[in-house]
Amino acid sequence: MTDEPLSDAAAARLRQAITAVQRDLDVIGAEIGLVGAYSGGYRIVLTDTGDFLSGEPLYADDESDALWCAASNAQALVNEFRWQVWPVCPEHDLGLHLWSAGAGPDWTLDHTDWNVPAWRCRAGKGHEVALVGELSR
Repeated sequence: MTDEPLSDAAAARLRQAITAVQRDLDVIGAEIGLVGAYSGGYRIVLTDTGDFLSGEPLYADDESDALWCAASNAQALVNEFRWQVWPVCPEHDLGLHLWSAGAGPDWTLDHTDWNVPAWRCRAGKGHEVALVGELSR
């Protein structure tokens, strides 16, 4: 992750990741997009309001990075500008956390792939709800 402007290839990866995260956002009717900023960089924005997070560097060195970046930005945008908890566990009605897929019940990362982001609930011992992009399935 760097603070340097995104390359065209990284921006393309981020657009693809935004498409996946958008599937999760469709449940609440929010929409995000990637727009060019006046400084030549990019920003992830809520498309209905144009709100964005300032000072948040975007990263997309590979497809996994792009998915982590898009999901964390989407969650922060919804929380900050819509004053809404998202995503929410369908079983416990609690806000979900972005974490590595396959983590154990105590949130350990032994034998997991840190590169695959998932939405995880902290209720009880914690449980994985869905991979990012598959929440609405």
